[in-house]
Amino acid sequence: MREVLEDLKLQFNTYIKGFNTAENLKYEYQELILDRLEPAGVKIIEDLDLIVKEATRAGNADALNFAYVAREHALLARLYANILIGRQDDTYGDKVQREFTEFGTALNALGNAAQTEQETQLHLELTTLFKEYVAAFDKTYADDVELRLLIDGEMATAVDKIVTDAEAVKDWAANTEEQIREQTMATIILAEVEMLIGAGVGIAIGFVLAFLIGNGISRPVINMTTVMRQLAGGDKSVEIPGIERRDEIGKMANAVLVFKEAAIENERLGIEAEENRIATEQEKEHQRQSEEQARAEKEAADQEEREQNAAKLKYLTELTGDFESRIGTIVDTVAGAAAQMLASSGTLASTAEETNAQSLTVASASEQASNNVQTVASAAEELSSSITEISRQVAASSTMAADAVK
Repeated sequence: MREVLEDLKLQFNTYIKGFNTAENLKYEYQELILDRLEPAGVKIIEDLDLIVKEATRAGNADALNFAYVAREHALLARLYANILIGRQDDTYGDKVQREFTEFGTALNALGNAAQTEQETQLHLELTTLFKEYVAAFDKTYADDVELRLLIDGEMATAVDKIVTDAEAVKDWAANTEEQIREQTMATIILAEVEMLIGAGVGIAIGFVLAFLIGNGISRPVINMTTVMRQLAGGDKSVEIPGIERRDEIGKMANAVLVFKEAAIENERLGIEAEENRIATEQEKEHQRQSEEQARAEKEAADQEEREQNAAKLKYLTELTGDFESRIGTIVDTVAGAAAQMLASSGTLASTAEETNAQSLTVASASEQASNNVQTVASAAEELSSSITEISRQVAASSTMAADAVK
């Protein structure tokens, strides 16, 4: 088929080359007819008519006779030339040549019979025009013959071979198309079988993957749920599985671990807070007892003072005369009692400061317990987020398994 295509290309190039040559010949052919052959033929007839007029005026009977003969052969020569060229009838070739010969003979005789200067000049012009006309006719006829040989010969042969090669290519293409169609149908059938087999294998693999993925996710989640329930029930000694994993189950396990540690820490802080509360209550009780003791001491001191004042008053009443000597003793006694009252007041102030410090300690423990409660709440929120993410990935895995089945 490559050889056929190469020959087709060669014949096409040959045809194109012949077509270009024919086109050039056609242009040259038309130019010769329109620019040289026709104008020369018309001019020859016009000059002969002028010679007829001049010979008639001059009374030159020979010139007049030869002019008529030459004019007749010129008209016949033009007629036969046009028929030969236009109709491409080669039988008029000899007639054209005969008329050219007769015209040449008559033209020579006309030259010999010319008498006036105008006749001589017209004869010279006719001789030149006749030569140009014959040369243009010969070239036109040669181009016409070459054009016909090219169109009817080389180009026609190339066209026949092009048609033959094109038919061969068309038949080959039709056969090849049929073979390709049959091969394509066989390939499509084979592909459908392979697709069915692949679909069955894909469905089986999808079920297996769905089962493995489901067990791989649901079992750790179930175990983690059990652990969380035990933690919620107060069992803080339970072991949390999956902490070493690097997937979402591992994140969930670490979140539960944080929850467990926070619960343990919260319990410890609760115990410490209870101990601090008990210690604070004991300290308050001690302070209360100290205050009661101070009040009792103060009341006793006041009672003693009252008794002393009564004794002193009695004594002063009895010993009015000795007032000045004893007044100093009485002032000293009163000053001692005042000092004792000042000491009691200092003790009460220290007790109040200690009570304030213990109140600050209790407040700090309460704030720590509140922070621990917030930590537990954050861990619970993180745990809830992990459970949500796991649920989403389980749903995504189910969707992927369904897509694999499809």
